[in-house]
Amino acid sequence: MKYERDDVETLMRFPVRLIVAGTRDWNNWKKFETNLNAQINIFKGMLGIPPSCIDDLYQDVLLISGAARTGADRIVIDYAKACDLDYVEFPADWGSGAGHYAGFLRNTEMSKVGNCLIAYWNCKSGGTLDMISKMSKQDRTVIIPI
Repeated sequence: MKYERDDVETLMRFPVRLIVAGTRDWNNWKKFETNLNAQINIFKGMLGIPPSCIDDLYQDVLLISGAARTGADRIVIDYAKACDLDYVEFPADWGSGAGHYAGFLRNTEMSKVGNCLIAYWNCKSGGTLDMISKMSKQDRTVIIPI
């Protein structure tokens, strides 16, 4: 189910609010699915939630995407839709006059909602690095799959 980014009260009710971010050229669907399924129970455990079997794995989980047209942002949206999972999109407001800072402003907004992050980073992308940095500074769990 898709949620609206402005409904912060509803978003914050999810115990696991997982941001999935990454470079725009990252497109490994199979690796994404394997990593995501493996990490969900780890995040739940770190938050004091008992582990789930695969049938209930995504219960209490909200997937958060920056809504880029390609890369990890797009994969998580497509995955959520295909599997009927809870998700929310935070597209950057490129028309706001903020210029190339629009993505960084969007990352700030996402970091206020998310409590954990999986970042598919190529060690070059400034936007993904910004997301990693913002979550790390808040002592949020950050996983960077290799």
